[in-house]
Amino acid sequence: MSIDVKFLGKLQAAGWWIVSADENCAKCACRRVGCGLKVTFNRNSYVPQTELADTQWQEYELGSFDDDRKFLRARRVALGLAINEVEGSAGMSPDFLAKFEKDNPSKLPNAQTYKEWMQVLGYKLFARPAELPRITLRTIEETRVRTAARANMNQYLAKRRQAASE
Repeated sequence: MSIDVKFLGKLQAAGWWIVSADENCAKCACRRVGCGLKVTFNRNSYVPQTELADTQWQEYELGSFDDDRKFLRARRVALGLAINEVEGSAGMSPDFLAKFEKDNPSKLPNAQTYKEWMQVLGYKLFARPAELPRITLRTIEETRVRTAARANMNQYLAKRRQAASE
């Protein structure tokens, strides 16, 4: 008997991360940071519950868009999905993601598209506090004389946004 949505959902509900799947089994990994446990489950396998909170998942730091698109393509390939299947699952038109995933893309996705692309492949997008780059620190240093004026402008813009939403 081949794997189905119910079985894959059972694996995820138990806390496992699906790495890849074929018609007979799903290869899963422990999501705990630093844990290298990988297990292959078939429909007859006992599926133990993991003891993970959502905040304990393994993280992957992404870099340039070129690195990101290669990372997402590798994930799609590991799951055995065609690009048009990912586009369909994300509710996107045919060839929409293909133009971003290809080598030497001529276009870059907007933030919403990028987020949906990650989500359909089983990733969440987070913003984690990190050190500011040196150029930003220098800009902060050099622009402190404008702080009061910027505060006034930000208050004015906040009032405009509030009025527009009413």
